[in-house]
Amino acid sequence: MTTEPIAITGYTYDESMLKHECLWREHQENPRRLSSILDRCRELKLFDRWLFVKSTEATDDDILLYHNENFVKNLSNAPVQNIEQLKQFCEEYDAVYMSEHSFQAAKLAIGGSLNLLNRIMTNQCRNGFALIRPPGHHAMENAMNGFCLFNNIVITAKTAIEKYNLKKILIFDWDVHHGQGTQYAFQDTNKVLYISTHRYQYGHFWPHLRESDFDYIGEGDGCGYTVNIPLNKTGLKNVDYLYIFFNIILPIAYEYDPDLVLISAGYDVALGCPEGEMKLTPDIFAHLIHYLKGLANGKVLVLLEDGYCIDTLAESAAWTLRSLLGDPCPLLQACTNPDSIVKNTVACCKHVLKDYWQSLRIDPTDKCEIWIEEAKQKRSLALLVNNDVRPTQYDLTPTLVTKRTEEEINKLIELIKNTLELSPHKNPLERGRTLLVYDELMKKFSVNYHCERPGRIVAIWNGLESRGLDQRCTMISSRPATKEEILLVHSEKFYETLEKTKTATAEELRNLEGTIRFVEYTNDVFDNVLLAAGSCLNMVDAIMTNK
Repeated sequence: MTTEPIAITGYTYDESMLKHECLWREHQENPRRLSSILDRCRELKLFDRWLFVKSTEATDDDILLYHNENFVKNLSNAPVQNIEQLKQFCEEYDAVYMSEHSFQAAKLAIGGSLNLLNRIMTNQCRNGFALIRPPGHHAMENAMNGFCLFNNIVITAKTAIEKYNLKKILIFDWDVHHGQGTQYAFQDTNKVLYISTHRYQYGHFWPHLRESDFDYIGEGDGCGYTVNIPLNKTGLKNVDYLYIFFNIILPIAYEYDPDLVLISAGYDVALGCPEGEMKLTPDIFAHLIHYLKGLANGKVLVLLEDGYCIDTLAESAAWTLRSLLGDPCPLLQACTNPDSIVKNTVACCKHVLKDYWQSLRIDPTDKCEIWIEEAKQKRSLALLVNNDVRPTQYDLTPTLVTKRTEEEINKLIELIKNTLELSPHKNPLERGRTLLVYDELMKKFSVNYHCERPGRIVAIWNGLESRGLDQRCTMISSRPATKEEILLVHSEKFYETLEKTKTATAEELRNLEGTIRFVEYTNDVFDNVLLAAGSCLNMVDAIMTNK
């Protein structure tokens, strides 16, 4: 019999990760990203509710599960003591920097993720959040890339496969950039389903890859297990992501039925991020996590990737954590219709994937050939990169940010402020977020030959008790409903008819049964229905008064 995981959320971080920073210019991937998340979690007192899992440095064997040995040696011997030589070293890779502390920070990022994975797979934690940097999803087998040194999530997934013999792992990458390193690692296997939503703009957005488009779906045994959902427009909102989530991601994820869910959590897709230029509000991540927790018996491990607007980065991470902890999802702002470009992209994705996933065959996609051809033509205008033939030198830590005017910046600051005010955090209940009401008196109403009998609720109550679930709930007292409450819905004549059953003879009860189908009456039915209705009303009162 498998041991049930205890309902604890784990987290990991290490102060040494804050030492990784760029020495030659102020960089958007800086220590404030991680420290802001930690500060926000302390402010919300979230650290009191989750389990700290210590980060340790990954071993060479861990790293070599994915990365090339010569590449790892090259990084370990980086000329970190000479800044000019270090600049030249970093120019060999696309958009990266290093310092003397970077190699250790990268090993701690992997090690912390693996320690959390071990806690989850041995049922010591239900789920977890790796608060780590540097990020990882761009790093390839033999190359740093896009602020990433080692690929944290690939090594975590490969460890889950090798150590725990998992057959099906879902990786959902919601970072605004395509996680090409992760895709390359698993594009030829069905043991990992890689789903990525990313800004693409028909190849004009970094990393400018042909294989980031919707029609690249994997190779060999992995054909159909790479799902790219390119975003060909900036300024997309909650409704656009929810449309993608419910039409593509969730159907495939539930059909795949993974043993483990890993999330590349890049919050550069949130409102205010200068790289993403999207408009997702931080609270949407609570909703995404909520639905993903329904997979893999709740085994969900979130790994921090990118995100460069400090305010929405910290808030997005906090909402992610609260959802992992089981707190209720906040109300989202009212949604309108999704963007037509997003709807076209979803149709194209369904078209190329429907041969592999039954859940995508419901809607006809025959008419989307025109959108596929349009995407092909627009993509042909982009200067795409071939990662198999990389240049020998890149620009040193380029700024991948669209410049904004002062007026645009001020408007954005005001929008962020207003957005955060619309979704305030509420303190969770100390015990039992779920209410429960039960009264032995409800067993009195009993008709031996009828299927609606006391044994129904008795069996449910006994099941809750045997599993200890009643102890995790807040019990609400029962009470009979008043006549005034009943008359809010039912007529006085109906109320009086039921009330007479308390003193009715057996013959009178049989005559009453003949007037209404599928209803049986005894002398106890009236008190029972009042008790049932009143108990429900007590439950509503408790919920609405935040008890």
